[in-house]
Amino acid sequence: MNSNLKVAVVIVVASAAAFASSMLLWPAPPGFAPPPSLVPFFIGLGIAESVSFGLGVAFLIFGFRLVQQTGVGTLTAWSGYVGIAWSLVNWWAHDGFHRVTGLSFDGLIRIEYGFHVTLIVGGALAAYFFLSVARATSRAARPASEDRRLVLEESA
Repeated sequence: MNSNLKVAVVIVVASAAAFASSMLLWPAPPGFAPPPSLVPFFIGLGIAESVSFGLGVAFLIFGFRLVQQTGVGTLTAWSGYVGIAWSLVNWWAHDGFHRVTGLSFDGLIRIEYGFHVTLIVGGALAAYFFLSVARATSRAARPASEDRRLVLEESA
């Protein structure tokens, strides 16, 4: 099977499983339902979060080998891999926990720290990975004579 087809199959299967199981895993509390006029928007959000989850699962399965080949260190590669994966897979569970929490401030603060703060950390890890790859790529593309010129200018 073509690798692009494998990735697509994983995305579709994981997305469908996430969407189908969302209300089973995180049912809304009794009496906690949006007005009918907003239901289509929540369904659209559920689809987007489920697709993001599917993309994240595919990235987790197929992405690390490519991340390792970027020419950065192992810790940097793992940082980028985890940061990118978390930014994709978290939304499905994040929204589910919001639904079951309702208007409980205790639950909301746990969601804020468990998801929002970890997304900030994940974004920082992904940015560090990206900058490391960009730095490694620009060094590899620079002619050796330019590297010597830069060293001479820096020492002057």
